[in-house]
Amino acid sequence: MSRDTLNIVVVDDQLDGAEMLADALAGYGHDVRVATLGMDALRLLDEHRPDVLFLDLGLPELDGYEIARFVRSRFGSAIRVVAVTGFDTKQARDLADWAGFDAFIAKPFKLSDLEETLA
Repeated sequence: MSRDTLNIVVVDDQLDGAEMLADALAGYGHDVRVATLGMDALRLLDEHRPDVLFLDLGLPELDGYEIARFVRSRFGSAIRVVAVTGFDTKQARDLADWAGFDAFIAKPFKLSDLEETLA
């Protein structure tokens, strides 16, 4: 994993899961912000312009696919977008590719999954 500190936003409607992921990433020395709703995620993207966005697919209001499409249209490839989801199906992976995700991590994840994604 890179030794550089990354600005990271974690978006998951399950606060416990979001905090667990954020704690793991912060343990590697990264600056991590958490959102549980899509609109909050959009605000964080503008305020903190992350290097990496860990994004759950099944969110209320705006789902992860919509947020990923927004990120791609607004920021291009400047933000690495990672799906973190319990929906590990071919359809979910295909939609994630279509929406512009850079990587896909299935829940439950291992710390090595995070390390590989950030390497």
